[in-house]
Amino acid sequence: MSDTDKGLNEDDRRQLENTLEERFGYTLCLYDRDILPGQAVAETVLESTEQSRAVVLVPCSSDPGPGIGLLSAIHEALVERKTRLILINTKLTEGSKSDSLPEALQLLCKAGDCVTWKGSPPSSTFWKELRYHLPAPQHAPRRAHRLLSQTGYEVPSL
Repeated sequence: MSDTDKGLNEDDRRQLENTLEERFGYTLCLYDRDILPGQAVAETVLESTEQSRAVVLVPCSSDPGPGIGLLSAIHEALVERKTRLILINTKLTEGSKSDSLPEALQLLCKAGDCVTWKGSPPSSTFWKELRYHLPAPQHAPRRAHRLLSQTGYEVPSL
């Protein structure tokens, strides 16, 4: 399956990550950046989920694969802690019939709020809807910290 079939290509994904972290001040747990080689993926993701006030899920494959158990565990953790779930619909989830998605992903889709990614660049409506569903960030955006450090003022570390 190509990136365009998935709904988010690498540039879209980077834009989503950078905007949430640098522009809006959210802290993300990203599989390819925050899970170290050799770490138990399921444990690390569940730990991060348990520490979060909200989880943003971007499905990138309709293949259940080994992630099915992880999705079920995430669903249980979200229900137990009453953590908010925001699902970013992509071409994969929008174009799929609900019965073609793994059962655990179907449960997550029903349990959370949905925002639709319509391609790059995302509309301001997308960002407004996403931020509506997210809790307020707990720290200032990184961009603000960078600007402050360039002016010579002391900048608190994140």
